[in-house]
Amino acid sequence: MNTDFYYKCMTAYKDLMKNKTDDISISFGEFCQIEAIKQGLEKLSVTIWRSR
Repeated sequence: MNTDFYYKCMTAYKDLMKNKTDDISISFGEFCQIEAIKQGLEKLSVTIWRSR
């Protein structure tokens, strides 16, 4: 796995966790998909694509 890609994904994940997120999930593949729900109202989805 590309370490720069992994680092960007994990940094985004940690930043969302610091933002008092109620539920968060992360998945890897051709891209990194992070979905977070804050206070049951806001849903945030972040996609980070691998550079070629």
